[in-house]
Amino acid sequence: MKRRQVPGGEALAGSRNVFRYGDYFSAAADFLRRLGRGALAAAAAKITGEDTGAEVLRQIRIFLEKHGAFYHPARVALLFDDRTVSLVLNVAVSEPGRRRIDREYRLLGALAARHGQWLPQIFGSGSGRTGCGEAIPMFLGEWFEGFCEFHLTGDGGRTVLWDPQAGARTVSAEQRKGMYRGAARILGDFYDPPTGAGLLPWHHGAGDFVARIEDGAAALRLITVRGYPSTLPPAATAEQMLRQMLVAFTHLSIRTRIDRADGTGDLLWADAAAVEPTLVGFVEALAEKASIPGYPDSVATLFLELLVALPADALGALAEESIDGFGPDTDEAGMARRRLTSHVGELAEAVRRLGV
Repeated sequence: MKRRQVPGGEALAGSRNVFRYGDYFSAAADFLRRLGRGALAAAAAKITGEDTGAEVLRQIRIFLEKHGAFYHPARVALLFDDRTVSLVLNVAVSEPGRRRIDREYRLLGALAARHGQWLPQIFGSGSGRTGCGEAIPMFLGEWFEGFCEFHLTGDGGRTVLWDPQAGARTVSAEQRKGMYRGAARILGDFYDPPTGAGLLPWHHGAGDFVARIEDGAAALRLITVRGYPSTLPPAATAEQMLRQMLVAFTHLSIRTRIDRADGTGDLLWADAAAVEPTLVGFVEALAEKASIPGYPDSVATLFLELLVALPADALGALAEESIDGFGPDTDEAGMARRRLTSHVGELAEAVRRLGV
């Protein structure tokens, strides 16, 4: 089992107390060893759809790919006789990561049955031990091959795809719209009208969504589930469902415009080109949902009719209410409030263009 060559005595950025690169790789290797070659080969077979036996697994390589607020993900390359298959190992070195890793693993497993087309498959969780015997929690999942982080740059009017193989590049205007449409499509697919459950929080700035350009268009996936809270009481009325859907969408329409410059810099606000594709993606997801009791029209049609009928001040009030979803006194909430008036106007214009 080979590890990426990193000076073993250097401290790992963002880690609890002092945690060395050598500790990281020792713990990762221990976890994989405990999981076993058979389990790794079975994971590779699930991803490729081909029988990949452990007897032809020749080498395992571990590459530390990223320093995140919660995890320090490694790419685990499985080298077989005729192919290489990559997995992701999410390693919770930081205290925030340790507090959330079990919950995320359970959520990914629970949501996979209904939304597995968007999420990484997961293949095992537990801990690996450093040379000193410290247990480090981690879990193994699918690596989305060819998918990369993307972030706003400049003044918020351009998006850069951070491709480690081909190099960072600015995507086209149409590809950029496809990214916003795709993210909203995924978020809308997870939204459950009867309970008001949805993905929250999520962050473009943290790279929660990744993209790949296929035949000139953007395809998106979601690599993490931070939470999936319900917002409605049991046996909610149809009116409660509809109102909460509007609040959830206005929050989504604001959150999707907030990113960090180049992924790590100051907060940036996306220009108005993000608004309409976000609306389109959400409506596309609603079109596949079961009708709300008492309303014969599809959820998508009903949602658009409500948006079109909303006076500007009512739409503004919903948007103001939805800012609570950022939490009190956060930088994101402050940015949203400063941009609220212009955003509501741009959203209303997008609704008028889309029509019913």
